[in-house]
Parts: sequence; C-alpha cells; structure tokens
Amino acid sequence: MGRVKGILQEKENPSAGHTESEGQDFLHSPLCAQQYLFSEHSKDISISEAATILGTSQATVRNWIKTGVLDTLGQGNRLELSRVENFKKQVCGTSRLVSRANKSEKRESEAIASALGDLHGIALATAYEESLAEAYRNKEGVYYTPEEIVADMLRSVANPSGKTLLEPCCGCGNFVIEAIRKGFAPENIFAFDIDPQAVEITRQRVFEATGYVSENIVCADFLQYALATERRFDYIFTNPPWGKKLAKKKKDQLAAIYNVGNSTDTCSLFFAASLRLLQPGGIIGFLLPESFFNIGTFESARRLALSYRIERLVDYGKPFKRLLTKAHAIVVSKTEGADTDVECVYNGKSFVRKQSSFSNMPKQILNFWATQEEADIVTHLYLQPHYTLATDVR
Repeated sequence: MGRVKGILQEKENPSAGHTESEGQDFLHSPLCAQQYLFSEHSKDISISEAATILGTSQATVRNWIKTGVLDTLGQGNRLELSRVENFKKQVCGTSRLVSRANKSEKRESEAIASALGDLHGIALATAYEESLAEAYRNKEGVYYTPEEIVADMLRSVANPSGKTLLEPCCGCGNFVIEAIRKGFAPENIFAFDIDPQAVEITRQRVFEATGYVSENIVCADFLQYALATERRFDYIFTNPPWGKKLAKKKKDQLAAIYNVGNSTDTCSLFFAASLRLLQPGGIIGFLLPESFFNIGTFESARRLALSYRIERLVDYGKPFKRLLTKAHAIVVSKTEGADTDVECVYNGKSFVRKQSSFSNMPKQILNFWATQEEADIVTHLYLQPHYTLATDVR
C-alpha cells in the first residue's frame, strides 16, 4: 500500500534484528546496495515473476514501482531478483501488506486491519499519507488535512442527526471521522476519492469507529459523479486537490459546465461542483490555497461564492510541509439574501466584516486579512478618479 516506509511501525522484529522501519531503510542502505550488486541472485525477472514471488497481483507490483517502493532496471519493466527477495524478507513478511491484494471490495473494510498489522485509525492514515511520493502529491495536488484544521472547520456544525454529509475527495478520512465525532450517522456520510488505498483506509477507520461497513465511500471521480447525480447533500466539507494535473481541454470543459469562467484550477472545479450538489440552506466548507482568495484567475469562483452567504474565512498559515502557500478556509451557506456579517480569522485575530465589503473589492478579492475599517478605506480610494494600466482617467 503506497510506499512502505511510512506504514512500517517502530517495533522490534526479532527475526531481522532491527525495527521494521529500519527494514525499509535497509533496502536503501549501502549494505543492501552491495548485496544488490554482488548477490549470487543477480538475474533480472519480470513483473509477473515478481508478483508470484511476492504473492500478490501484477497491478500491486506496478503500483509499488510507481510509488518508488520497488525499482526497475533501467527504463524497462524488469526487476532485480535479489532486490525483490530482500523486499519480501524485510517488508512483506513483517507488515503483511500483500495479504489483502485480492480481497473483494465488499470485504475491504474488514480485511484492512489484518492486512496492515497493528496500524489503525489516525496512525494508519498518517502512515499512508506520509508514504506517498512527492511526485505523486504534486501531480495529484494531494495535501492531507491536519486533524486540528478539520475540527476547526467543522466546529459550527450542530445537531446533524438525520443530515447528510459529502466529502468529495476524502483521502484517508479525516473529515469523515470528524463528522462522525460531530454526530453524523455513518450511513449518512458519503465520500469519494480516486486513490483506492486511501478509500480503503477511510472505510476501515469508519468501521473501527462505528462498526458500520460503509458502501457510500467509493473510489470514483467526483467531478464526473457530480455531473450525473441528482442527489443533494446538507453538508459538504473537504480539502480538494490544488493544481491537479488535468488536460487543458478537460479543465476548460468542466469550467464551462460549472460556470467558473477562467477559474480552471481543480480546487475551483471541486468548489463549483460541490455547490451544485448542496441543498438550499446547506453548508459547504473548503480548505483552499491562498491564491483562491486574491488572484484574478479565481475571480469567477469568488463571485460564485459571493452569490451566497459567506459565514467564515479562516487563515491556517502554512500547515503543509514543502508547500510554501498558505491555506485558507471558506465556509458558505447556500442562502441568498441580505448583507450579512462574515467571521474573519487572520493571524490568530478574529473580527467581523460585512459581505458587501468583499463584493466591492476589485475582482471580488476576499481580502479578509483587512478589518472592516481598512476595507472601507480601500473601497473609498477605488471610488475616486484614478488611473489604471488598462484604462484612462475614470
């Protein structure tokens, strides 16, 4: 499941004489490299043969290659036999990762506990999240949400009995588990992700927390699902992919369908698709990159948000390792109407802004780092005759 380094536990492995996490380090150590070069088992093998040795499917072996657990020789699809044997001895034999490889989807939630040894709950989710290769994270726009941010985003949810919640890109299930803590019935929680391992982990966490085997947590493309379903949800909370790599033609098509103009980043597409599936009066909460709030490209998406009632705008600083951008949250009620107060939290300070003060900003910038007084000054200045680079005196 993903890269094994993050999944192995720090516990003693008597047969190997070192900890299991050291076992993964061993695979990349100088000693292992010497064995790799000078082993008497120096022949290379096919993916099919490697799958037979490891007792798993070829698809699983290809996934381990893709995520960097196993290395191929050169540019081909051949593997070093000794490396595969070392992998089986140091990793597969202790963590039992492959025991779940051919389980049916119906039993995945129940099977994952035995498949991943003693890892459960948040430890299991964290291990898998940390194991993902950086290249995969960048390609898919994947940045998993810390529990404390999830809890804060959902803090205003009250009395959810009988209500439904959707998580469009659930990852390993932090929003789903927090929703259960808040009182949502597990059968009323729906979740999607394109990563089958992450979906399986979420199912298992729900099962551990409630004893319920959910069929509403599925591996599927949410953006396509949103086009086809008639179902509507009371709450939608998520951290969508930021800058996921999609073909330009596909992004432009989806942007046109969801009416977000030039806001073709995947975080905008997920936001607009989710708003479409939200019940009137429902609540949506998204964790988004700072650029969503202040860059011209996202103007159409911001305009869409401002057509409803914005309840909270929150700055969470820089919570993601190796990612320079800040993360902000927007919580919106699908309610049209009066100029309401918006709770703004920035640099640990909380204050209130009128929603109209954002609508009056150039390009509807959500500059919630400014107080109401500061926003009024900016609005006043823009109402005065002035020059811009694009126009004459106004």
